[in-house]
Amino acid sequence: MTVAKVTTDSYGNLGRKGTRKDNEFVAFDGVILTTPDFTATIANIALEATWSTGIKNGTVFPLTGMDGYEVQSSEDTIYESPAGLRKLLKRGKSRYMLRFDIPFDVHRTLMTYYNNADLTAWFLQDGKILFYNDGGTAKGFSLSMLNIGRIADVPEDGSTPAFTPIYMDLEDYRQKDVYGELIEPSWNVRDLNPLTDVVLEQVSASATSVVIRVYAADGYDSDGAANKVGIKGIASTVGGDDDWSYSVSGSVSGITDNADGTYTFAGSGIASDDTIALKTPANMTESTFQDLRINGTNTVTLVVT
Repeated sequence: MTVAKVTTDSYGNLGRKGTRKDNEFVAFDGVILTTPDFTATIANIALEATWSTGIKNGTVFPLTGMDGYEVQSSEDTIYESPAGLRKLLKRGKSRYMLRFDIPFDVHRTLMTYYNNADLTAWFLQDGKILFYNDGGTAKGFSLSMLNIGRIADVPEDGSTPAFTPIYMDLEDYRQKDVYGELIEPSWNVRDLNPLTDVVLEQVSASATSVVIRVYAADGYDSDGAANKVGIKGIASTVGGDDDWSYSVSGSVSGITDNADGTYTFAGSGIASDDTIALKTPANMTESTFQDLRINGTNTVTLVVT
């Protein structure tokens, strides 16, 4: 009796395609995390607007400040019999430790991502995006582990910063080795910036004039008060393209950007318990979003005096 060996009935040819003489791979110089529902056609991931929309919607999280990385992948497990015959038992795991030089407050925020393997990773390589081609749909690489490591203390000789290590284990090597693709968009992928949380607070309020401060918290001053970095440049045209969401008893006739992080709302009949907030990033004007990438975290309930 003859036992047939079952194989594929055809193989891909190995001739060099096009004019490339190498595999295009260079060192990683960045990474973007996304939720699994962030997918697009390959043509659409070449568009900056696709990524900007994802950032607005809270499905795309560019990681800035990457300083370097280590490949920590394991080797394939191969069995060798006493007769010298070898057999592949299992593939090794693709693992990376990425090192980031980032402010301490960003490190603390990243710690909320601790061990969130639901996120996917898109690696950046000298202006190119490395992704998983799932039958024509572009996806990030699935992770079996995403661990934000403890911040590395500065050594005694002060030779390195306090790096934040991020450990990533790819769930399936096939997504990169078999179905991986590279695309180089016509725009700079390193220019993708994440959202920054900002806080709104009332400075003053009367029936005809309200002053609101918008700031990003940057640690504390020497007296223990929050260090407030004012955010200017928010679109503030009443009745047109603006980035404010407010509910007042009377009316608002104008909004002035005071260029120091405060904004003056002029109007009439403004009362206590009226509210002022920023629109969600998804509903902000494109000019403000491109320049500021901010996310208002609270609504101000006015106290009119």
